[in-house]
Amino acid sequence: MELMKLRRRHERSGRLATVATAAVLGVATWAPSAGVAAAAPASAGTARIETARGWAATQAPLPANAGNGFNVNLRSADCASASSCATVGYYTDSANDGQGLLLTRSGTTWTPDQAPLPADAAADPGVNLTSVACPDTSTCVAAGYYTDSAGNQQGLLLTGSGTTWAPDEVQAPGAATDPSVNLTSVACPDTSTCVAAGYYTDSAGNQQGLLLTGLGTTWTATRTPLPANAATQPDVNVVSVTCPAASSCVAAGTYTDTKGASHPVLLTGLGATWQAVRAPLPGNKASFPILGLTAVTCATTSSCAAVGIYQISDGGVEGLLLTGSGSSWTAAMAPLPRGAFSQPNAYLDAVACPAASSCTVTGYYNIPSGKSRGVFITGWGRSWKATKAPLPSGVTGRPSTALTWVACPSVTACVATGVYNRSSGTQRGILLKGSGTSWKAAKPPLPANSSPSPFDHLFTVVCASTSSCLVTGSYADNSNNGQGLLLTGRS
Repeated sequence: MELMKLRRRHERSGRLATVATAAVLGVATWAPSAGVAAAAPASAGTARIETARGWAATQAPLPANAGNGFNVNLRSADCASASSCATVGYYTDSANDGQGLLLTRSGTTWTPDQAPLPADAAADPGVNLTSVACPDTSTCVAAGYYTDSAGNQQGLLLTGSGTTWAPDEVQAPGAATDPSVNLTSVACPDTSTCVAAGYYTDSAGNQQGLLLTGLGTTWTATRTPLPANAATQPDVNVVSVTCPAASSCVAAGTYTDTKGASHPVLLTGLGATWQAVRAPLPGNKASFPILGLTAVTCATTSSCAAVGIYQISDGGVEGLLLTGSGSSWTAAMAPLPRGAFSQPNAYLDAVACPAASSCTVTGYYNIPSGKSRGVFITGWGRSWKATKAPLPSGVTGRPSTALTWVACPSVTACVATGVYNRSSGTQRGILLKGSGTSWKAAKPPLPANSSPSPFDHLFTVVCASTSSCLVTGSYADNSNNGQGLLLTGRS
């Protein structure tokens, strides 16, 4: 259960997936805390870097004040079209201060910008941008947090493109004087409305869910409603939001009840009007389960899916699959391939639903040796199939693997990202293409200045169409500095 405790501790910062993946693989990753360097990759001589067919690698450009070190991470991406994308994250500047990173693509050119901040930002603001949405080719909205001059964590929204961005500090309803606000996800159903989700600390010191609707510098903040059994101190965490229509969005999170047990909550609405539903759990749930949701997506307003984890009655951790909409949801325990450990500590990270009642989920599970295996789970409702993720050709041994993200521009064409560990103690990314139970894996290409002993981590993938996908991540260059990685290709 130590891994579960680690996940639970980091859910609050919006980086559960990355930390959990790194912990499972037992390797270093780049931490969001500014100025803290991860262990440098081991030097193991020159290794041949295999190129995934049809993919091109680019080192992410940085603002002029960028410093060196393991300091660049691209956390989220979105594309309004094949030639118009944005990706966000963080970097460390030459003063070793943590700054927000905004990258926008027009055609084949990427433009970097340091995230502008509200006037109350600290000298070392510790910015982390965790999500971005682009409703059209000229407007994107990025969400995350920064530290103010009083040392408090504040929510941050940025609207713009290129080198023109406007910041807006989040005003949470009834927030404490030291509110600890964090925005974890943003979605834009059209060019006039976006919804951001996260949490904040209220004036009584309780963690509450937060939903904001608006655009630019005009936002309406709403404390998330909760089901009737919610505790007075509910410890709410909203981790993901999606908008299948301009008038309807769905957010997913967790809360605690009057007995202290955790429950998944699904919220449907817009603006100041939201409906909260206590989502069901499978029948084998523990009496007081540890659980967490990681993602929600909707193919239509009546066909949504959310994924995460929950604790079962024997103390193990299983993947949680929720499908439905509004007040009607179905829960299922994620199936796993043969060979899974009796207590597999399964973890589901991402979900894509290219059509109603057709979803692909990625994650990992443990096998008896203690290693992890990446997994694809496809289906709907109570009918799901599990497929063990393949490894790229030429990978020897049986390394631990985990899948981190998936995008499906069509029912028959998906792209997924993952990582596997190496005997040197470093890790490599995996690019996977396929659908259903048929997948092929390849090592991602890396820029020419990558380390002779490659070390990379792939995070998000987004596809504007079947012929245009973008993958973001990080890699070590030949000076062992952490650089942002941009991969472009097709599904």
